[in-house]
Order: sequence, then C-alpha cells, then structure tokens
Amino acid sequence: MLLLVAKNDRKMRIEVGYGLEGTLTDLHTKLIIENDMVPAFRAGDFSGGISKAVDDMVMVLEGNPEELEARGARNQQTPFNADDLFFAVFIGIWAVIFFGSIAVSILPPIFGQKIGPGRYRWLGMTFEPGRRSSGGWSSGGSGGGWSSGSSGGGFSGGGGSSGGGGSSGSW
Repeated sequence: MLLLVAKNDRKMRIEVGYGLEGTLTDLHTKLIIENDMVPAFRAGDFSGGISKAVDDMVMVLEGNPEELEARGARNQQTPFNADDLFFAVFIGIWAVIFFGSIAVSILPPIFGQKIGPGRYRWLGMTFEPGRRSSGGWSSGGSGGGWSSGSSGGGFSGGGGSSGGGGSSGSW
C-alpha cells in the first residue's frame, strides 16, 4: 500500500496493490481519509493525521475492520457541506434559465394580449415567441442573448500501475 500526501495541493491518496485489495478495500481507504486524515489536516496536524491513518490501515490488515466501519457510521452525520450547497445553487440557476426560457415561449400566447401577428403583450413586455431573434423575445428594446465559450481543464486522476484500488481526498 502507498499513502500519498500533496500538502501544497491539499490532496491525498491511499493506493492499494493487488495483494491487499481484498483486505483493505476502497471503502476502508475512503473511511480512513475522511475520518482520520481530513479532520487532522484541516486542523494543521499533518503528522497526527498520517499516524492515525497508518494505525487504522494496520488495524484493518490485522483483521479488525469493524471498529473503523463503526466509527465511519458515527461520523456520517455532517450538518453542512459546501459542495452540496454549490451543486444546489448551480442546479437552481440552470433550472431557472431552462424552464424560464420555455415559459417565455409558451405563456405569453396563453396569458398575454395579442397585439399583432405573433406578438403578445404580457407583464409589461412585448414577446414575439415565434420569431427567432438573438434573445428569443424582446422587451421593447434590442434583443440580448447568452453565449458561452468552452475550455478544457479539470482534475484528471488515475494512472500508475499499482493495480488494486484506493481512494482520494482533499481538505
């Protein structure tokens, strides 16, 4: 097994080779990272986190994974996760844009006042849902629109030839 810590990148990984894969599972390595290393590293106790992680790996390899699993079950109740909040806000904004654009094309002909062929007045704005413009509808002025670019990047893990399994984490 291999324990990697990139302190400046705030990342860690436990890599398990083929011979230990059945004993030290991905679940165990994930529990060790989440319950031992991350809290200690966030507190600035790097040597304590590494020491506790090694002790727990030895405990699992000696055939006593139940204590680690029980500790993991007790630590499951996390009251707040910033990643979950970010994801919820992202999905919320995406849903408003997506369903809002559908509503803008469907609701004015139903609830608005027809003021000409394909033109409706609703909520103080003029809508032309059948006409393709840069914004899809106009509000008395020039149309606006969205554009987005694309860029590569991101975190790409993996590699190596140690076989087996393992887990990654960050703090």
